[in-house]
Amino acid sequence: MSSLRMHVIAAFLRLTEKRRTDTVAASKEPPRPPAKLVRRHDVTSRRIGGFECHTVSPRGRRAERAVVYLHGGAYINHIVPQHWQLISQLADAGVRVEVAHYGLAPKYTYRDAYPFVTAVYR
Repeated sequence: MSSLRMHVIAAFLRLTEKRRTDTVAASKEPPRPPAKLVRRHDVTSRRIGGFECHTVSPRGRRAERAVVYLHGGAYINHIVPQHWQLISQLADAGVRVEVAHYGLAPKYTYRDAYPFVTAVYR
């Protein structure tokens, strides 16, 4: 059984916690590829069906393979610096990486992401 103090602390945290969806709703466009990645690799950008897509390729050579990179984030978070590091490593390994920035909740759902990712793949 929890103490009275723990009940008070839990209530305080619930009341003062910034709601996650408030932050998501205020989010802007997906972050641009970092300058370090742009200097190291060939990077192009385009919009497909209203969503941003970046192509990251090895600089100065033809990519041997290609992947569509879906950064995760459960439809509520944009791509983070660690994802860009992995994308850079893939390009270093001779892979062309299609970085698809699907729309985030609450404005978009997986139903919006599916046709977008299919178009990126094609």
